[in-house]
Amino acid sequence: MPSELRVGLTMRDAPAKDYDEPRDALARAWGEFMRAALPEAAWLPVPNLGPASAPAFCDRWGINALILTGGEDVGVSPVRDATERALLQHFVRSEQPILGVCRGLQLMWMELGGETEARAGHVAVRHRVRCVRDAQLDVDAGPREVNSFHEIALREPVAAMRAPVIVFARADDGSAEGVRFDNGRLAGVMWHPERERMAGPADISLIRSLFGLERASRA
Repeated sequence: MPSELRVGLTMRDAPAKDYDEPRDALARAWGEFMRAALPEAAWLPVPNLGPASAPAFCDRWGINALILTGGEDVGVSPVRDATERALLQHFVRSEQPILGVCRGLQLMWMELGGETEARAGHVAVRHRVRCVRDAQLDVDAGPREVNSFHEIALREPVAAMRAPVIVFARADDGSAEGVRFDNGRLAGVMWHPERERMAGPADISLIRSLFGLERASRA
């Protein structure tokens, strides 16, 4: 990674009530999470500018890492889908790291050849995941509890994927909840690290290792 980490965060397509005016939005909780997890990084929300303009926007601002954030399901907002697909392709070509969160992981999964499916019991609940150690990510092995706000799961097996997949976290029902792709630059989680009351040490370690930073002190 360059000496200065500059992270782009994608945004929801959020039309304003009573205004015929396209708008984008980012949950304020992301600011708190970024301050806790990546205090040395600069970060910038990336508007839904479409596939032609969004990669150029990131280049103009020197963005060298990307978070595909959560929100509306893939397929709901054509402009967001097109923007994020273009950004994913751009950052993959540039060999720059990408973290997908919930919807972000689903989009990453589909763009790399995977499929999704409906899955009950994962909306507005907390549940356990079991994590295994990973060769490239700083993942604490063992069980932990995470939040869950999704109705869509990653379908397995993954024979059609265009990149090898390593699942490092699974829910008790077998759902893949944490995934790394074998180039070591793409990973995602189905839970929302930014929605916890305090940023969790495990989530901080994961994103820092993906973005090429040393493990944060836990003193």
